[in-house]
Amino acid sequence: MSARTEPVRVVGEVGVFAPTGDSPYYRLEWVEPDGRRGQTTGGRSLEGALDRAEDIDDRLAMAAGPQATTTLDTMATVYQSQGRSRYGDQRPWTDGHAAQARTGLRRMLRVHGTLRAMDVTRTVIDEMRAEGGTRNVVQSNTSHPRAFLLWGATQQPPHLTPEQVALLPQRALPVQPRRLGTKAPERRGTTRQVGASTTYIREEDAPSVLQVERLGCELAAEAPLWGRLAPKVAANIGLRWGEQFQLEAKSGSWS
Repeated sequence: MSARTEPVRVVGEVGVFAPTGDSPYYRLEWVEPDGRRGQTTGGRSLEGALDRAEDIDDRLAMAAGPQATTTLDTMATVYQSQGRSRYGDQRPWTDGHAAQARTGLRRMLRVHGTLRAMDVTRTVIDEMRAEGGTRNVVQSNTSHPRAFLLWGATQQPPHLTPEQVALLPQRALPVQPRRLGTKAPERRGTTRQVGASTTYIREEDAPSVLQVERLGCELAAEAPLWGRLAPKVAANIGLRWGEQFQLEAKSGSWS
């Protein structure tokens, strides 16, 4: 604390000093967990200075860094601007990954964005993960905050503590979606037949085996070389009409 004057209020470990003749702002002083002395302004009003002092004292009680009072929305903005993987060689994000991260963070922080870094607990993390309507979205919401937490703890000075990063392990228990989503339609119970369209010839529309045999017998009386065979070719081989008409008995194609 300052040795020159006495604080007008003490909030936990933070002293609140009145404005002096040189400055209209209240002054806050404290000692960091590592022994460094901290000092900042608290605004022009005593009420505002006390609110700021409470935030700092809360952070000191958690032994968190000076960036622990940064909001998650502010952190997300910086995180996306850096756009680098927090694993391996820290390569820049691809355009696709950047878009996914932007969408995922916006979804997770639409309710929790005003929270401070020091407010992140396992309950908060699970609530952010649950911001979705389907299990697939919840799964995506689990991978994005894990990278986000790791980034926040590796900044200098850090926003988050290693203990906060450990709140979301690799094999975290699943959470239920808290939003009303649209369930994917059930898959068909039977496989669609190949060619099942408006032009598909169903079995009831095709000639039967007996009808093909009868037609072959009738044609054989007029064309002994190919009459019996032609209906069987048309019914079983799958040639188009034009291809069938090109078959000629004279050329030996039917022999």
